[in-house]
Amino acid sequence: MRALMVKSSLEQAQRLVAHVQEDTDSMRAALPLIGEHAGSAATVSWDPIWRAAELVPWAGDNLRGVRLAAQSIDVAVNDLALPALNEMESGSDAPVLTRVLPIVDEVEPRIVDLAAKIERVAESNALVGPVRRASTW
Repeated sequence: MRALMVKSSLEQAQRLVAHVQEDTDSMRAALPLIGEHAGSAATVSWDPIWRAAELVPWAGDNLRGVRLAAQSIDVAVNDLALPALNEMESGSDAPVLTRVLPIVDEVEPRIVDLAAKIERVAESNALVGPVRRASTW
């Protein structure tokens, strides 16, 4: 049941991203919705059953890949893109880079860590098609 919920959340986020790619003016409205779906999918990070299932041969690498993808989208949108966009729109007189770089500096270690973990999972021969394709983005 949990896997279906995560799949649905990631598919919703993917549809919104595709929409934004076609209509860039919709980004401001879509970004919080993408963040909601990504945050919902990323809740598997705290699910002890999901994490235990990641130890199962064959299925484990696939579940780990899905979890890491969800966490990556969650961090990219909720911890980086939305705060940066809010800073850019804040109307502050301070230079944009002065306001945005601290956000980037704070999030960068998590992004690097997630990217390294995804790279390791992508090397698995057990990945099913959709997980393999997502790990090569």
